[in-house]
Amino acid sequence: MRIDADDKFIIDSIFSLLVPPVLQGVAEWARENVRLPSDTSEPGYYDPDRAPYQQAVLEAAGPESPVRDIVMVFGSQMGKTLCEQLVMLYNIAANPRPQAFAFSTEGELKQFVKMKFNPLLMANPAISDMLGVGTFGSGNTMTEKQYAGGFLRFVYANVESNLRSYSVETVVMDEVDTYPTAVGRSGDPVDLMRDRQRTFEGTRKMILSSTPTNTGSKILDRLKRTTDERYQVPCPHCHRLFVLEWEYMHWRTGEGGESVESAWMECPHCHERIWNSDKTWMLDPANGAGWIATNHKAPPTSRGFFISTLYAPVGWTSWQNLAQLFVDACNASTDQREAKLVSFYNTNLCRQYSSGAEDLPTPDAVEAYAMESKYRRGVVPAWVGVITTGSDVQKNRIETTIMGWGKRGRNIVIDHVFMDAPPGEETEDIDCECWSLYVEEILEGRWRREDGLLLGSIANGLDRSYNSTTIDSFYERVQSGTLHPIRGIDGQTRAKTEIPEQRQAKNGTKARYWDTPVSELKRIVYGDLTRTMKAIGTDTDPYRRCFFPNDLSHEFYEQMLAERYVEGSDGRRGTWEKIRDRNEVLDTRVYNYAMMYLSRLHEMSDEEWDDLFEQQRQIMKEGQRNVRKKRRRQLSSGVVL
Repeated sequence: MRIDADDKFIIDSIFSLLVPPVLQGVAEWARENVRLPSDTSEPGYYDPDRAPYQQAVLEAAGPESPVRDIVMVFGSQMGKTLCEQLVMLYNIAANPRPQAFAFSTEGELKQFVKMKFNPLLMANPAISDMLGVGTFGSGNTMTEKQYAGGFLRFVYANVESNLRSYSVETVVMDEVDTYPTAVGRSGDPVDLMRDRQRTFEGTRKMILSSTPTNTGSKILDRLKRTTDERYQVPCPHCHRLFVLEWEYMHWRTGEGGESVESAWMECPHCHERIWNSDKTWMLDPANGAGWIATNHKAPPTSRGFFISTLYAPVGWTSWQNLAQLFVDACNASTDQREAKLVSFYNTNLCRQYSSGAEDLPTPDAVEAYAMESKYRRGVVPAWVGVITTGSDVQKNRIETTIMGWGKRGRNIVIDHVFMDAPPGEETEDIDCECWSLYVEEILEGRWRREDGLLLGSIANGLDRSYNSTTIDSFYERVQSGTLHPIRGIDGQTRAKTEIPEQRQAKNGTKARYWDTPVSELKRIVYGDLTRTMKAIGTDTDPYRRCFFPNDLSHEFYEQMLAERYVEGSDGRRGTWEKIRDRNEVLDTRVYNYAMMYLSRLHEMSDEEWDDLFEQQRQIMKEGQRNVRKKRRRQLSSGVVL
């Protein structure tokens, strides 16, 4: 039978009625139909391109997506709640269905409806006019919004009756980490709400969101069961993709260390500086940005999205603001500092905060890593531009670690030496021979770099805790501008979290010493070492990388990893505790880090390092290459590390 054009048009029209229409996605629908209230930071029609990372979340929440479970771990002010509201509006106006929005308490529920959801409805009268069609009451109350095809019920998760006796197709549960572990005798509130969706198994959507709490985080546990995706962005310089991490952040503070004057991030690939203003280009999917799954074993019906406030679009929270929040937390009083740091890590970085080092490598592992080094003790690599020393004073010896520093905190142990007190003498006596050895070999010492340049130490940290009177007298005697006696303190200095603060001795002398936050520095020292070990065998260049010569003894590494941090109970501050008898190497390494921070090496840009190396090359040209190497003395007749 021949079908003419008119017949074909009729047949096509009939079949088109049988094919279900393709619904518009949540993001595009919101672009055309949702205006943000005038009291928000950016009023007007919702723009999905403003925060591109939100689009995948909204896409997964749409009816065309096979995703059933969505977990959102978003940093503060990243649009998490806005995404949830857009989904609710979409399910009122474009895809009507029964839905529920859960909070931890009744107070939070009422505040959300009054301060956020109702103003959003008022800004969108075409949507708000759809409400109030219920047969019981007005159909538009504080806790329930009824509309043709469904309803939106606001519930709080700490009351069992709120989680029963009705069925819903879409469930949104906000700030899950604040929910009770169990409601009455019925169990987990998330599981109870999941039971409300049984009749919609093929079309249901469950959205869980929260910033994590510091211990026992429910949202981080749920995230592990999903695709656990991270938003990769391209470097504006090398265009290689990476995930924005706090470890890549740098900042410069003004005098006193309290005000952050500038902040930037360094690309982990090319190490160029990236500024907050670069993020508009970096976040754009057209330039390669996008979500990437880290858990490939998760079912495709469960997607998880993890993004910190570091990704906040330009005009929102800036890197400088985040750095300032961190510095303020570090400079807070002892009784408030821990709580402020926990809040900063949880709400902005979506990470749990620990004052101590986690997942520390073993001494055997670090020694094996060092054995692969091409350097031996006493060798100064060509990439070292600055030398510091840190010395621990014991009754019968002075023990010193000499370290070299390069760009971005790259460091190496050049040597570890002893200066023994002769038999019958003690370091308490300022005329003990070990002190003249310290002056000759450390304060006046020179170490030859691979290119022939002789380098002296710019800062020498000296432990003051064993006998402060002797150290103060020694300080007055040598009058060296590079000598910095150290008094270790458990809390922070007023100036900045890592930087020592100068004090005047109170014993009638003109001696000065530096209060040094050793607890915080131990955390940094161990963090650098941990990142170094994790980067072995990868192409990742960590924020800092630690190097060692290949001929140090095993005892060196045992002492370097001699302590562990023990969390305090009942809100009290934790403590560092020895797990081995001797820890002098850890102390001398910490003192070196203190000297690095005191000298502000961590604030030097690559350009400033390049200028330093150029100055040193000029010195070489002026004849330093031919300076005869100073003969070194055997420093210890005891155990050599």
